[in-house]
Amino acid sequence: MNRREIDLENWPRKAHYEHFVHMSYPHFSVTADLDVTNFVAFTKQNKLSFFRTMLYLTTRVANEFEPFRLRSIEGHVYVYDAVHPSFTHLLREDLYSYIRINYQPNYKQFVKDIETYIESHQGEVDIEDRTDINELIFVTSLPWLKFNDIQHPIGMDPVDSIPRICWGKYEEDFKGRLMMPLSVQANHALMDGLHMSQYFLKLEEMLKSPEMVIVL
Repeated sequence: MNRREIDLENWPRKAHYEHFVHMSYPHFSVTADLDVTNFVAFTKQNKLSFFRTMLYLTTRVANEFEPFRLRSIEGHVYVYDAVHPSFTHLLREDLYSYIRINYQPNYKQFVKDIETYIESHQGEVDIEDRTDINELIFVTSLPWLKFNDIQHPIGMDPVDSIPRICWGKYEEDFKGRLMMPLSVQANHALMDGLHMSQYFLKLEEMLKSPEMVIVL
């Protein structure tokens, strides 16, 4: 765990932080449709897992934007050097498990770490948090549903500040493009709509040209 504390007194965001941090529910979410036409073609052409590749991109973009690495903990604000995905993995019937791996920018190693974890745990149910959860981002998907909005459960005592990311089913629109909903939920004390917009725009850029960021 590598992090540094933000000097709140000299933080440009101090007023915004103090405005939202004491609210009983300071989380907000944004959902938008992203064009995944090129991304789907890329994964199929290279026989890549859609989920694992999308997980890599969503985690990579989160690490590129500091607001996604900020955490509010007991009245202090910290910025983590890196945040790591904790994501759902469907096991059997209607059961799932959480998988946690360390993020690293090398795509092939990132996917290999997922495969190694799955093989070593052999389908066991694991939903307990045994790490510093503040260094995580929570990621899931609903590939069966094209949703317009989604709300995630959060800890309320105290209110946590971990971003949640979820994507849904992609469908062809009237222009023949494949559009997929993606939702980001975050604590408003640490992030605004501008930051979320920047996240969506950067992710959309990568989805349009995945061959530029994924080294096979």
